[in-house]
Parts: sequence; structure tokens; C-alpha cells
Amino acid sequence: MGGGVLTGISRGCLVGLVSGDELHDSWCDAAVAEHGDHGVSECVRSDVLGQAALASAFEGGLQHVVALVGVIDVAACAALKERVTSILAGCFGKALQLSKAADDPMTATWVLATLAQQACDLGHGRWAIRMAHAAIDAARSADAPPRAIAELLVRQARANAVTVHNAGAHDAHTRRQVTELLAQADAAFAKGTSDRDPAWSAEFGEAELAAEAGYCWRRVGEPQRAALYAEQALRGFGTAYARSTQFNQIHAAEAYLDQGELEHALAYARAAVPAAKTLTSTRAIGHVRAFATQIHPHRTTRQVKEFNDYLTTELAG
Repeated sequence: MGGGVLTGISRGCLVGLVSGDELHDSWCDAAVAEHGDHGVSECVRSDVLGQAALASAFEGGLQHVVALVGVIDVAACAALKERVTSILAGCFGKALQLSKAADDPMTATWVLATLAQQACDLGHGRWAIRMAHAAIDAARSADAPPRAIAELLVRQARANAVTVHNAGAHDAHTRRQVTELLAQADAAFAKGTSDRDPAWSAEFGEAELAAEAGYCWRRVGEPQRAALYAEQALRGFGTAYARSTQFNQIHAAEAYLDQGELEHALAYARAAVPAAKTLTSTRAIGHVRAFATQIHPHRTTRQVKEFNDYLTTELAG
């Protein structure tokens, strides 16, 4: 399956330059079908995908680095589930090197920003920060338009916030950094769109800006702000963006849980459960299960027992 996997990912990534949640989930489904419940991990562990395919991607310059984004995104699925991160060693460094040497600075910027977010998800804080800094530096050197700058600034804020959160520390310095980055993002976003906006920033609207801000605020120990921004994002997404809506329902639930508002938190989490089934997304289910773990200290309360029963029933259906 290995060679076909890379070919499919490369084709999907290079058309429109997007890694794609649908591509990611389709690949995971194919891996499970071929190798069983641990199919994703088996494919990620394999020599073809883990070594030969990545080596081949590194030889092809920027376009194959774009394809590599898809490979790393697939690897993230297994890495987050089973902490299988060893095969990613060196990937971020090589992608950074090739992106800096690219002839197309805006594409390189997109690659770096995407890898920064994936590094956050994988818990590689040091690489997340390096990639995010490199992305904004490349964008400014290329005189990127304001909307693109705004998106990159929130990626940089996210990298800083997640790294500190994963380290179990909420220091004042990082909170000031994140506050300043989000303020700069707001200012850049307010300048509006431009005919120079790259394709990858087309869907970065007010709802996305609010969602990213809320995500950052919770991770620097500001759950009240996090809840407000998550709710603002939900109003903006409405029913048109099922994935984003589900993720922000969980983000709102976590923010209210951090404030000790259990009932409010459970209401948002309960609303997020149906999408975990209909989206058939590993990550969507993972978000709901992660919240269920967070409410474990309250497991003896009636509300939590009812939520856990509901979750078990829905995900088993």
C-alpha cells in the first residue's frame, strides 16, 4: 500500500495545495480496511511510508514538500492515538530547509504554517514555534497581503500557546506574547481582503479568526475569553461547516469546564457528539473522547453519568 499511499497523497495535495481532511480520512479508512483496526499505525510504521517515501519526497523540492504535508497529517492520526512519533524525526527540519530555498515564497509560507499546526498537534512544541516564526518571516519578506498575515499570526500564537500548555505552565510572558500576536492578527484582518490573497487564505474569515483565538486563550489559562471566542466562532460557522462547528463545540465545553461550569460544558459537549459519528472522522471522535476523559473527576454526578451513557450509545450505534 505504501507507494500508492504517497502517490494519492501527493496528487491530492498538489491540486489546490491543500492537505485535506477528506483525503486524510479516506486514507485512514483505506489503511484500516487493509490492515484492520491498527491499519493506520501499521502503514505509518512501514518502511515504505516511514522511510523510502519520505526520502523520495525530500528529493523533489518544494512540490514534494507540499505532498509531505499530507503524509505528516496522516502520520498525526496514529501519532496522536498511540504516540508513534519516531518516524517523524527529521521531517520538520528537512521541510524547513527546502521551504526556505523555494522559488515560490507564498507556497513555502503555506507549507511552513501547515507544518507548524501539525507540529502543535503532535506535541513537537519546539518545531511548531520554529515553523510558525519561519512562516511569518517568509510572508513578510514576500510582502504578503494582510489577510494572509493575519492567518499566519494566529498560527504563531497557537504554536506559543500550545507549547506552554503542553509543558504544564501558564507563564505571564507567553500570555503577553499571545495577546500581542492576536492583537496584531485582528489589526491585519481588519484591513480586509486583497486581489493578492493566496488561495490558501480564502476561507480564513471572522469565524476562523475567533476559533483560533479561543483555542489560544484556553491554552494560556484564560478560559472565560476562550469560551467567548468559541461561541463567537460557532455563531459564524452556523451549520455550513460541520467539522469546525464540532471542534468549537468541544472547545467551548472545555473552556466552561475549566471555569467549573459543568452543566454548561456538558451541553456543548453533548451537541458535539452526533457530528463525531456523521463526520466519520478519527479526530472528531477523538475530541469527544478527550472531553469525556477530562470530566472523569465528576463521574459520580448524575449529569456526567447521563452524558457518558449517551456518548457510549451514540458511538456504538
